[in-house]
Amino acid sequence: MSKSKLCLLMLALVVACQPYFDERINPSFQESVETGNAALRYHFSEYDPGQRRIYVVDTVFKADTTRATIMSYHINLNRWEILQHAGQVPAEFRNQGLQEMYFDRSTRELVFITQSLDVLRYSLEESQWEYTVIPNKPPNRAGAGTFRHRTGIFLAGGRSGVCNQETFQFLTDLWYFEGASNTWNLLSDSIPPEGREFYIGIASEDLQNVYLMGGRAYGRTDFPNVWRYHLPTREWSVIRENFLPPGAFFVNYGWNSSHVQSEQLTIHGTYSNADAGDICYFIGETPHSVFMAYNPTTNQMEHLTPNPEHTLGSIIYDELGDQYFHITQGRVLRITQNNTTIDGSTLEPSRLFRYNPNTDIWQNMGVIPNRITQ
Repeated sequence: MSKSKLCLLMLALVVACQPYFDERINPSFQESVETGNAALRYHFSEYDPGQRRIYVVDTVFKADTTRATIMSYHINLNRWEILQHAGQVPAEFRNQGLQEMYFDRSTRELVFITQSLDVLRYSLEESQWEYTVIPNKPPNRAGAGTFRHRTGIFLAGGRSGVCNQETFQFLTDLWYFEGASNTWNLLSDSIPPEGREFYIGIASEDLQNVYLMGGRAYGRTDFPNVWRYHLPTREWSVIRENFLPPGAFFVNYGWNSSHVQSEQLTIHGTYSNADAGDICYFIGETPHSVFMAYNPTTNQMEHLTPNPEHTLGSIIYDELGDQYFHITQGRVLRITQNNTTIDGSTLEPSRLFRYNPNTDIWQNMGVIPNRITQ
């Protein structure tokens, strides 16, 4: 694994697992995060079929300050627009990470679920942030599988407690955050066959079925099957066996799903040879790139050619153009204790790539204009 990919994966694990740290993570990096001397950067992307845009939210977290740049890419015009540059988010949200984002088509808001499982909204019409504390939410956890629907966000499994200690346990619940009512709803408390973390999944357009695959659990890293949860009957069933490569370790920051109206799960990322004896943080020895599209309605899978230059990032499927866009991630930015400035020039630039499934060709569309400074 290259140093850049290793750094990105370590960053993703730390963000997802705060405040729990594993001693195998580089001690100097762990200390820099705990003392506020490191800046964490990551982004989320969503698709607006009405205006045929891709919204990208790029965030930098440093100590008690959080800055966010919101951009949109006009697919028809091949042009970027900065909607908010390095804007400061609500104070209640600072010192938190983001777990998932979806685009609310009715209110034209970007809706985020935070690390505390509360909700953060950004109005595209009014250019305003709003943070809301949600009562009766799921128990705190790390490593939960999150995936979006056009009306809300799903949360599956994860873990609680501290790695390698008696308090450590995997969770077996499935939740849905309904954006219209700002409520969390427990759908199932018994995800089979055992608790996992880092699920990847998709929900049907009518919210009748939820599909889960991948993940990781203690002593197990081989989860090749696709499970379906039918909400009206509350029954779990395996609808496809041996879907994912056996003996592989999957992490949701290496895999990237895109929910579109055709109910297609698009996966682009890496998997690595698994070490079943590693409980918490396993970083594979030999990464393998993969890109595939799965339609749960027809139970069909199509293997595509992965981006040869990058694996981490988010995948957006453009329904009208029958093409894919890949927005790559940034990286960790180290900051000394006395330096309070985030210099965008030191960040690894994010890039936009376009993939045509008919020609099987990736095209580099250039650097995303996301230089963030405080």
